[in-house]
Amino acid sequence: MSLKLALKRSRWLKELVRAWRNLDVPPWSRITGRNGPSASRSATHKRRVLIATGGAGYAAAKRVESLLAASLIEEDVEVDVLLCDGSLPACFQTTLDFDSNEAKFAAHGTSKINCMTCFKPGRQTFADVGARVVTIGELLPREELSHFESLSRLTPMCEIRSYSEGGVEIGEHAYAGALRFYARASLNDRHSEEVLRRYFLAALITHGATRRLFGDIRYDRVVLHHGIYVPQGIIADTAKTFDLPTVTWHVAYRRGCFLFSHGGTYHHTLMREPNSRWEARELTDDRRSTIESYLASRWGGANDQISFSRGFSSSREVSNNSLESGRPTVLLLTNVMWDAQLHYPANAFRTMIDWVFFTIDHFIKRRDLQLVIRVHPAEVSGTLPSRQKVADEIARRYGTLPENIVLIPPEMPANTYELAKRSDCALIFGTKTGVELTSMGIPTIVAGEAWIRGKGVTIDVDNPEQYEAELTRLPVKRRLPEDVRERALKYAYHFFFRRMIFFSSLKNTDDHRVVDYAFSDWSELVKINDWGLRVVICGILTGSEFEFDQLD
Repeated sequence: MSLKLALKRSRWLKELVRAWRNLDVPPWSRITGRNGPSASRSATHKRRVLIATGGAGYAAAKRVESLLAASLIEEDVEVDVLLCDGSLPACFQTTLDFDSNEAKFAAHGTSKINCMTCFKPGRQTFADVGARVVTIGELLPREELSHFESLSRLTPMCEIRSYSEGGVEIGEHAYAGALRFYARASLNDRHSEEVLRRYFLAALITHGATRRLFGDIRYDRVVLHHGIYVPQGIIADTAKTFDLPTVTWHVAYRRGCFLFSHGGTYHHTLMREPNSRWEARELTDDRRSTIESYLASRWGGANDQISFSRGFSSSREVSNNSLESGRPTVLLLTNVMWDAQLHYPANAFRTMIDWVFFTIDHFIKRRDLQLVIRVHPAEVSGTLPSRQKVADEIARRYGTLPENIVLIPPEMPANTYELAKRSDCALIFGTKTGVELTSMGIPTIVAGEAWIRGKGVTIDVDNPEQYEAELTRLPVKRRLPEDVRERALKYAYHFFFRRMIFFSSLKNTDDHRVVDYAFSDWSELVKINDWGLRVVICGILTGSEFEFDQLD
């Protein structure tokens, strides 16, 4: 068999596997039966909600959002669901892993089989729930589509990323989507320009379609996952221009939990939420025990549905070997270079890799200290393994690092928490690990968009000059004061056990669906009395905060 034929068959196999996964249809026709939510709907509805799923090939969204739709309909809410019917040439679902024929994708967009096996099961799912399905294709006149196709072709490459309309950052979401497609932090592949133009066209189409939809219908709330990329980020930003309140959600770290936010992606909302939401709450003995036990479990990921530490819990020897220099150790934790590449005004550096280079340059001159760079394990173990790796960028710039700078690659089973425990302090940019570091009493300097920024427990810098000044003062030579660690634990409890809402009506699975239903019919769902789900539905309908403390 020729190499060309083997590659072609491999691509076909990937498409067939993805198509099979997309064909999954949650059993709502059986669940609802005669006693389901649609049976009790009144003729007139006082409230109307749009669930902007976009692509129903995202299996977790198909299950979570159909559960939300059914629960809203039970509250006598009229629910519309926005789906792509194959009109978008690129989307959140398209990646180089699945659309592996890069040249074909650049020329024509994602494959038709992926589109149809995404759309048809999604349409069936939400129709079975009792929602009205609206498609992007039906919202866009042919002449407007032709205009967008022309615009996407003729806009200079250098102007796409900054392209905006009416306050909607169309180019930024298109650029982030293209980075996600490649799982890279820069676009320099052979077909990068054509791929970016596919995402740009998809973003323009999404903006045009949702602008028409929101001009015709005044929704009480727009609900969607992630709130970034294409089409979700465009939908969320377009809704804001119509003063429509939005709710975004994401699968959370704790098993069975989800993060919901008002007014934008959780990447932003968790940074700007007021500290008053958690700092006045008492850290009772039960809460302290709960959060400390959970944080300890994070070392191995036993209680998590998203974890990059599994298999690393017994790697103390590897961690210790990285620190045997006789000098105070400063631990630098990277994040995945391409992930959520949006504008953050608090960043001290333009990109994460710029921050890494700046730090290395400083420590090359600081032979009295050891810098340990722990590359994020998600570079190799994440859903989308990175095609642009931190270690490669460092090697390309520096060649061989001096002996006081140690780089731990993502595949090495060195437990990050063991490394932190034995370090003088930590340096972070956008990693979520800052919440745990401060709870351990580790002094932490934040140079980027980490969620722990602004919580009163870290040293936050806003520009390279401030960062350089803080590095010059190292080593710290002490742990965080007890009152600061207490504050850090209080925020950690808020973050992991109040903002991450547990749904007792859902359960984790070992297959591609990530979550499944813990009930087989509507009466079982009612009996479960899912308080987390009720908090979310209340938040969608009234605007109340998405917080649920099971210990209250």
